[in-house]
Amino acid sequence: MKIWQCAMFSTLFAWSPQPCLAEAWELAQVDTAPVDTLHKNRTPGGSPPTGSALPEAGAKTVDAADMPRTVDEMLLRLLAMNITYSVPESQLREWLANAEYTPYPAVAAGLVSLLQGRRLKNPLDLDVIVYDYESSPGAQSPRRNEDVDQAILTAAVLKGYNARHATSATALSEIIE
Repeated sequence: MKIWQCAMFSTLFAWSPQPCLAEAWELAQVDTAPVDTLHKNRTPGGSPPTGSALPEAGAKTVDAADMPRTVDEMLLRLLAMNITYSVPESQLREWLANAEYTPYPAVAAGLVSLLQGRRLKNPLDLDVIVYDYESSPGAQSPRRNEDVDQAILTAAVLKGYNARHATSATALSEIIE
């Protein structure tokens, strides 16, 4: 990804991620070289993939090679999936860069595996998902990707989505496009 695009992207989202999601998706459609992990599963025409079957709970389906390798790549991937944030971007970047003391890198990677390039119909904040995950009965705060329980993560996404959008979804297939 070109540096100016990352800087422009960060500037757009520094004050409020909500109004700019469509623009972020358009920015994210620029072809990059040599590795384009964000758009590997993009459908023709630049729209996010749709219609795929959801993985079973607990399934590890995204290869490590397809995981974002930098905080910038992870933020782009999350925003492309309609995962936003309600904290300042600088704070979120610190959390995403600190796997030793925060669950954010592991939960973000778990979301990449769970959603597999599909996006939520409406935005949901990563910090809400992490809170709901850690507040779940029996949940351990994950520090490694393999520590994320996909069933707990799915429940956290559904809980946060239902609370934010006044819905009563019981399955991921009801809230993704």
